[in-house]
Amino acid sequence: MFVKGSWIVHVYYGVGQVIRLEKKCLDGKKTIYYRVEGKDGTFWLPVNKADNKRVRPIASQKQLDSAINAIKEEPRQFTEDYKQRQIMLNESKSEGSLHETACLVRDLSY
Repeated sequence: MFVKGSWIVHVYYGVGQVIRLEKKCLDGKKTIYYRVEGKDGTFWLPVNKADNKRVRPIASQKQLDSAINAIKEEPRQFTEDYKQRQIMLNESKSEGSLHETACLVRDLSY
């Protein structure tokens, strides 16, 4: 999923750069990890779990511009129906894109 030199964002560890692949033995199992170095230290990301929602590639300028423009748009009105509102919020969160997150922040702050 990532290659040496890739910049990624981890929900807990922040921004880091993939330095290399490393084999580590934990609980008697050998697993391949991305070694990622960030501002506050090094962390290891299992290659077989790198596609989860806690980690993503760093956003491109185009994605950032899209998110900024989304925040400037008129907010969507939420329905008064609690269940419908929860469905809408869950759909927005599951999308996971920077643009959709910006829209959600905009709408919730309204």
